[in-house]
Amino acid sequence: MGVHCVQQRLRRPVIRLWALIAPLLPPWPEEAPGPRPVPDRLCLEGIL
Repeated sequence: MGVHCVQQRLRRPVIRLWALIAPLLPPWPEEAPGPRPVPDRLCLEGIL
């Protein structure tokens, strides 16, 4: 099994979890001061 196949298998649960979590997160305000934060999905992938 190649590295690509393993990565794809590991991402499937993250995709399913993201589908459940994303609607619960508030949108980032467009006029917030400072740089935009790291995207929420990347944070979730880093945690998992």
